[in-house]
Amino acid sequence: MFKSFNFRFSNSKVIFLSFLSTSSLVVTSPSHAITLNPSSWNSFGDVITSSNQVSLTNAFSDGFDDTKNFNLSSNDPLSGIDLEFELGLPDFSLDPDPTNFVNATEGSAIKTTVTVKTGDVLSFNWNFLTNDSSFNPEGVGDYAFLQVNDTLVTLGDTNSSLGLSSTNFIQETGSQNFSYTFSADGAYSLGLGIVDVIDTFNSSALVVDNIQVKTKVKTPEPAIIFGLIISVGGLSLSKRRK
Repeated sequence: MFKSFNFRFSNSKVIFLSFLSTSSLVVTSPSHAITLNPSSWNSFGDVITSSNQVSLTNAFSDGFDDTKNFNLSSNDPLSGIDLEFELGLPDFSLDPDPTNFVNATEGSAIKTTVTVKTGDVLSFNWNFLTNDSSFNPEGVGDYAFLQVNDTLVTLGDTNSSLGLSSTNFIQETGSQNFSYTFSADGAYSLGLGIVDVIDTFNSSALVVDNIQVKTKVKTPEPAIIFGLIISVGGLSLSKRRK
């Protein structure tokens, strides 16, 4: 025969346990990172990828645009117009100053779509490398960018702080960290690219690695967990006294 137990709760315990059942008992903390694999993204132009890194140039495969060949994949870059089309960007988006004919002549990019929550953070490391001069009459030279839907964010360009490169390129920014916080839930088009401006000479490159989306994970408040342990312990003690 089973023994029956009668549980008696004080008003304070009933109120406390009711409080525990509400959805307000969680907090959010950026504790989980999802690594994005650039080799699964769509690529356009001169692009090579691995599971953790992507390298892109605006160099042609025949090497006519430099004193030596800087092309990586044997694929030619796309024209600025074609690259805008492949990335789903409005016309002239890649042109720094289209009214004064300062246009993106050609370039390469990769693109994907991610679904995120408000407050999620995109982060990655990047390095802009170039043979182009920072002394451009138009004030604008080659540049590397991040695309978020129809918005472009310049990562590095020929006017950035550049040092001598240990690669076959003349100059580079060196590895830099970048982060972008999403302002709303939804699916976002993401792109990374490099373009030549005005001319088709003196190539540049973009190298990106460790692309991650850091998500906010809901976790219980520590004080709530402690209170729950005390409450359950009190109920267990009450049982043993019966």
